[in-house]
Amino acid sequence: QSLFIGGTNPRQVVQKFKKEGGNIIIGTPGRLDDIFCHKPDGLDLAACAKSLEVLVFDEADRLLDMGFEKSINSILGFLPKQRRT
Repeated sequence: QSLFIGGTNPRQVVQKFKKEGGNIIIGTPGRLDDIFCHKPDGLDLAACAKSLEVLVFDEADRLLDMGFEKSINSILGFLPKQRRT
Protein backbone atom coordinates (compact mmCIF):
# COMPACT_ATOMS: atom_id res chain seq x y z
CA GLN A 1 0.00 0.00 0.00
CA SER A 2 1.17 3.49 -0.75
CA LEU A 3 -0.03 6.90 0.30
CA PHE A 4 0.62 9.72 -2.15
CA ILE A 5 0.10 13.00 -0.30
CA GLY A 6 1.40 16.53 -0.54
CA GLY A 7 4.43 17.40 1.52
CA THR A 8 6.16 14.13 0.73
CA ASN A 9 8.87 13.47 -1.80
CA PRO A 10 7.12 11.82 -4.79
CA ARG A 11 10.38 10.21 -5.90
CA GLN A 12 10.73 8.34 -2.59
CA VAL A 13 7.11 7.20 -2.62
CA VAL A 14 7.30 5.96 -6.22
CA GLN A 15 10.60 4.19 -5.54
CA LYS A 16 9.06 2.45 -2.52
CA PHE A 17 6.00 1.42 -4.53
CA LYS A 18 8.25 0.15 -7.33
CA LYS A 19 10.41 -1.84 -4.90
CA GLU A 20 7.70 -3.23 -2.61
CA GLY A 21 4.74 -3.25 -4.99
CA GLY A 22 1.23 -2.89 -3.75
CA ASN A 23 -2.33 -3.23 -4.79
CA ILE A 24 -3.86 -0.21 -3.05
CA ILE A 25 -3.14 3.44 -3.81
CA ILE A 26 -4.67 6.31 -1.86
CA GLY A 27 -4.08 9.88 -2.87
CA THR A 28 -5.69 13.10 -3.99
CA PRO A 29 -6.53 13.30 -7.70
CA GLY A 30 -4.28 16.30 -8.19
CA ARG A 31 -1.27 14.63 -6.57
CA LEU A 32 -1.77 11.30 -8.35
CA ASP A 33 -2.35 12.94 -11.72
CA ASP A 34 0.83 14.98 -11.26
CA ILE A 35 2.87 11.87 -10.43
CA PHE A 36 1.40 9.77 -13.26
CA CYS A 37 1.76 12.50 -15.91
CA HIS A 38 5.01 14.18 -14.95
CA LYS A 39 6.96 11.11 -13.87
CA PRO A 40 9.10 12.77 -11.17
CA ASP A 41 12.79 12.31 -11.87
CA GLY A 42 12.00 9.82 -14.63
CA LEU A 43 10.11 7.40 -12.37
CA ASP A 44 7.11 5.84 -14.09
CA LEU A 45 4.36 5.09 -11.57
CA ALA A 46 2.05 3.77 -14.29
CA ALA A 47 4.56 1.04 -15.15
CA CYS A 48 4.71 0.08 -11.46
CA ALA A 49 0.94 0.03 -10.97
CA LYS A 50 0.26 -3.16 -12.93
CA SER A 51 -0.67 -4.99 -9.72
CA LEU A 52 -3.15 -2.33 -8.62
CA GLU A 53 -6.47 -3.80 -7.55
CA VAL A 54 -8.01 -0.96 -5.53
CA LEU A 55 -8.04 2.78 -6.13
CA VAL A 56 -9.74 4.98 -3.54
CA PHE A 57 -11.28 8.34 -4.41
CA ASP A 58 -12.83 9.41 -1.12
CA GLU A 59 -15.92 11.58 -1.59
CA ALA A 60 -15.72 11.29 -5.38
CA ASP A 61 -18.92 13.30 -5.83
CA ARG A 62 -17.29 16.29 -4.14
CA LEU A 63 -14.14 15.81 -6.21
CA LEU A 64 -16.22 16.04 -9.38
CA ASP A 65 -17.99 19.15 -8.04
CA MET A 66 -14.56 20.68 -7.33
CA GLY A 67 -13.44 20.21 -10.94
CA PHE A 68 -11.24 17.11 -10.66
CA GLU A 69 -13.01 15.16 -13.44
CA LYS A 70 -10.12 15.67 -15.89
CA SER A 71 -7.55 14.49 -13.32
CA ILE A 72 -9.66 11.47 -12.34
CA ASN A 73 -10.11 10.39 -15.97
CA SER A 74 -6.41 10.90 -16.62
CA ILE A 75 -5.47 8.69 -13.65
CA LEU A 76 -7.92 5.96 -14.68
CA GLY A 77 -6.34 5.92 -18.13
CA PHE A 78 -2.99 4.85 -16.62
CA LEU A 79 -4.36 1.99 -14.53
CA PRO A 80 -5.24 -1.63 -15.28
CA LYS A 81 -8.80 -2.16 -16.47
CA GLN A 82 -9.37 -4.95 -13.90
CA ARG A 83 -9.54 -3.03 -10.64
CA ARG A 84 -12.00 -1.79 -8.05
CA THR A 85 -12.52 1.96 -7.98
